[in-house]
Amino acid sequence: KNVRAAVSSGVQFQYHVGIEEHLAYARRLPLPRSSIFIHPIEGRIARLLERVGILWPLLVRTLAQEQRIARGAVPADSLPKDPAPEGDYAWDLNDTEENLVLGMWGRGGKLTTCRIAAKQLCRLCCFPPRAHDWFCSGCLAHNVSKANQCRRCGDQSAPVATVA
Repeated sequence: KNVRAAVSSGVQFQYHVGIEEHLAYARRLPLPRSSIFIHPIEGRIARLLERVGILWPLLVRTLAQEQRIARGAVPADSLPKDPAPEGDYAWDLNDTEENLVLGMWGRGGKLTTCRIAAKQLCRLCCFPPRAHDWFCSGCLAHNVSKANQCRRCGDQSAPVATVA
């Protein structure tokens, strides 16, 4: 009830969650889909982000943005207007529309995002990346850390990304 009231009054949220038990809790929050950042990694996301030195810069950037909004330096009409969900869940597990935010971390702690469908998220949850897993630079397939070539295409070149 309090979260719904805050969202309807214009409060901006960022809820970051990994692919672990808190994802089910995040789905039950009445937050706009654009407020929930799902990180495709197994484990407690705050601990992982802190371990690799990303949590503090993320918090600083978020607080700075909120201060700019509070001072009126960011026009209110430029902020996303994603409504809170009306039902019990933030998203339907069978949804094929790409409307969930998937967080992707790059070198130097740069956060980029893409949109993913709930059905795709369910497939990702079956085999989430773990620390030191890597993604093939040729076909983008997820490979376990001990693999020395891509499981899908056999490529042995440098990975496009490695999970911290």
